[in-house]
Amino acid sequence: MKKQLLIISALALILASCGISAKAQTFKPSGKTAEELSTEKITNKAEGDFNKDDVKDLFISTYKGSAFYFGKAGGGYNLFHDYDLSVSENAKLSVTDKGVLRIQQDTDDGSDVFLFRYQDNCMRLIGGKKDRHKTSENYDISFNYLTSKMITTTGSGNSKQSETKDMDNLPILRFGWFPLEYDMLEYLVHQIYYDEETPTPEWKEAFGIFRLMQSGYYLFGFFNDYENEYHDIRPAGKNKFEAEFITERPMVYNHSSTVSMEKLSDGTYKIHIEDAHRDREYESIVDQYISEHPEDEDLDYDILMEKSGAQYPAEEYDESENNYIFKDGSFIEQK
Repeated sequence: MKKQLLIISALALILASCGISAKAQTFKPSGKTAEELSTEKITNKAEGDFNKDDVKDLFISTYKGSAFYFGKAGGGYNLFHDYDLSVSENAKLSVTDKGVLRIQQDTDDGSDVFLFRYQDNCMRLIGGKKDRHKTSENYDISFNYLTSKMITTTGSGNSKQSETKDMDNLPILRFGWFPLEYDMLEYLVHQIYYDEETPTPEWKEAFGIFRLMQSGYYLFGFFNDYENEYHDIRPAGKNKFEAEFITERPMVYNHSSTVSMEKLSDGTYKIHIEDAHRDREYESIVDQYISEHPEDEDLDYDILMEKSGAQYPAEEYDESENNYIFKDGSFIEQK
């Protein structure tokens, strides 16, 4: 699963490096059918009355993003909102008679269910379930984000047991502000973080955006190891957060990446990413030469470089910077 995530991230990184928003030019402002509304192939869709006006509305998803459309009384649809977040092609979608969009994302070991309702001019997450009964652990966790309660159920039949816990300090969770994958969202129920601070709603909201970047095309490689707590964001001042990745791997590279996020007064996030790495493949070439010519082992390293045919990188470090504004579920690249 992680390898697939890295492959997807690598492909999408190409789009981001070209300065193209993932959903740019994808969703049209209006149209009569789902097929008319998107310039890309629709991978998933669901129809129902989201805004309770007795007119059918529409949700569509492509590989480049998703969009909600409100139906018009005379027919056709108008765009309510589009997002960079996509729903997987094999997801199961439905809309309840109360206008709740149900998204079930199947995983290798179960399924993740997310429930969204139109409320306060956004598609708000109101609940869901992490179902892992396919595993030897045999459990599920139901989440109610309106009451801030989670219920963990283990076992089945006579051995079935349930436990209810509070989820404190939850932000308003909106579609497009976090990935649809519960294994990446454990921060929602953590009450104590790595430095023993109590997480604020702003911290959790920023975490959701950070996880979204990890699961998509804005962070590449090392930060995608979301199970490594040392790569996660931490508070860096009022409404400011940062994450850092540093590693040295002999014969491969030196790598340093930093991410800084700041929530602005208008509710948007300013995001800055710096990345620097140095290719050290020349070391493996030198080591290979020494293994074949042990008599030269004590020679000066520059002489070994010349004898082995290895070359230092043209530049000591390959550096890059990217700036984004995250607004209403979309990353807007800043040149």
